[in-house]
Amino acid sequence: MDVIDLGEALSPSSEHATGWVEVGRIDELGHKLGDGLAGQVDQELSRIQGTITSLLDAGWRKVRVVTDHGWLLNPKIRIAAPPGAGAYSAGVSYAHGGVSPQECVVPELTVERGAASLSARITAIEWKRLRCLVTVSSNDPTVQVDVRSNWKQAATSLVIAPKAVGVTGPVNLAVRDEYEGQAVTVVLLNATGQVLDKRSTMVGGE
Repeated sequence: MDVIDLGEALSPSSEHATGWVEVGRIDELGHKLGDGLAGQVDQELSRIQGTITSLLDAGWRKVRVVTDHGWLLNPKIRIAAPPGAGAYSAGVSYAHGGVSPQECVVPELTVERGAASLSARITAIEWKRLRCLVTVSSNDPTVQVDVRSNWKQAATSLVIAPKAVGVTGPVNLAVRDEYEGQAVTVVLLNATGQVLDKRSTMVGGE
């Protein structure tokens, strides 16, 4: 197991390595501040989030977060305890042990790096007679380009079929001559047909 010091973004020692790092002072602050912990929770969670991000950036594929203390102030957690059971002392607002929520609730979060967000935009449109050359900036070559008279409706497409952006050169779309001079919209579509970007133009150019 790779033991990681706090603040050290250590890459995994092997492809199947497991690691351990301790971060956060929720329990310590709870005992020190009592219900004043509520004012420190956001800061502590931000510290934990930063550590998770650093680990993922360093190459860890998955980060599992486990804690067993300091969650009494979480309003989304409810606990059922037997009648007559007690675990608290008078005047103590932060405690753990027995059937207290801090001992009964063990939050476990698993964080994994997802796929990069899709980025796509039209950077240029050029007409060569009735051919529309569309230059696109995108991190996904499967994004498609269409030419429509109404950008919201796929049925108003003026081309045989939308074309994928691909990895080289502008997308070349042919429009029939009866549409020459008509105002249209070039649209970018994701895999589900959602419009990612659009730009107005005129068939044949202005």
